[in-house]
Amino acid sequence: SIAVVGSSWKLSLPLRTQLREVRDEQNLLSKRQWDSNSLSAVIRDNTGERTLFVKLSQGDMEWWAPVAIQVIPPVTLAAWESEGNTLSFALENHTASARSLTCVVNPGKRAYSLSVEIPAYATSSAIQIPAATAEPGTTRIVVYEKKQEIARFDGLNWEVRNASALPYETVDLDSCLNAKVTDIFNQKYLSPRPPYTTLQVPVQGIGEWCHPNATAEIEDSGLLQAAENDRLETPLGVPFRIRQDPEANNILFTTRWDNYPDTITVPLSGQASRAYLLMAGSTNPMQCHMVNGKVTVTYTDGTTAELPLVNPESWCPIEQDFYVDGQAFCLKAPRPYRVLFKSGVITRDVESYLGLHGADNRTIPGGAGVILDLPLDISRTLQSLTLSAESTEVIIGLMALTLERE
Repeated sequence: SIAVVGSSWKLSLPLRTQLREVRDEQNLLSKRQWDSNSLSAVIRDNTGERTLFVKLSQGDMEWWAPVAIQVIPPVTLAAWESEGNTLSFALENHTASARSLTCVVNPGKRAYSLSVEIPAYATSSAIQIPAATAEPGTTRIVVYEKKQEIARFDGLNWEVRNASALPYETVDLDSCLNAKVTDIFNQKYLSPRPPYTTLQVPVQGIGEWCHPNATAEIEDSGLLQAAENDRLETPLGVPFRIRQDPEANNILFTTRWDNYPDTITVPLSGQASRAYLLMAGSTNPMQCHMVNGKVTVTYTDGTTAELPLVNPESWCPIEQDFYVDGQAFCLKAPRPYRVLFKSGVITRDVESYLGLHGADNRTIPGGAGVILDLPLDISRTLQSLTLSAESTEVIIGLMALTLERE
């Protein structure tokens, strides 16, 4: 792919190859100019991996060719280091001009703000984050230049312990819960399904074509016992509301199958700087490295904050632990906390706790949920949280929601 920093960009074609047409399906280019030998334009501010299509000819041949472009912001996160309560980061300047920046870490009442000077095409020195600013989960870094936001980055550390007691509020989701977590594989997911022979997931929602009768027993007795007075305490210091009534629904399921809605919205109110979520659901190898579902918080002004649920970094199969060897199977983020339903144990190292070895038999007896977080804008008023299933053949579930108020 072609890396592009800044706005101006030009594509020159090889000798004897002519440009016939340009298709910009992702609306990447503005002020576009082209002739038979080159294409020049201004790249819009939509960072990430993008693709253009150009129709080329040479002699009697004509063909469409993709042009892969990676749009890089002027400043990126060059390093992120975390160990215990020690957090640090560095920024890299990709432009030909020196930058005078302001960085705000975890915006809110406990935000840490500092000025950073970065020469052209250089990397800043390491920037230490004070322990009083650090919070378990996501550390958000917002970068400003002349009071205008130019970039934001997230770094993860689940071992952080905030120096201050934080005001957490557990949200009552009782009216929205539509299932018991133990029923996830005890039903038939019959539609929508193609009427032909395919490699689709079996009707019980787990397994694959050569193991059509596979299943997993989910048992939440340990979770219910650990949630004293409907309150589950966690190693993060963040509580969750879990009803101890074994007959009550305790999860909100969404899926592309017709058994549950593919999107459910929960009303919220007030202001918060962060949301912590206890979630559980299914995923499969075919949904690896893609967005399985989304958690979207909407503010009253129409703006949103979004947490994509990506297998394996932020979305886990309820019935097993991921195998990671640092070679073929890697994680791009620290392992989150898993809540083991049968025992009530909460740990980031399921492998050691259960004595798992190798790539086979990674089953978690009774299943497990996952604890995630989403930084929020404390200056905006909350309106709702929407849980959505984005991929087919997965089930996305929310068990508990806790807001960090200020």
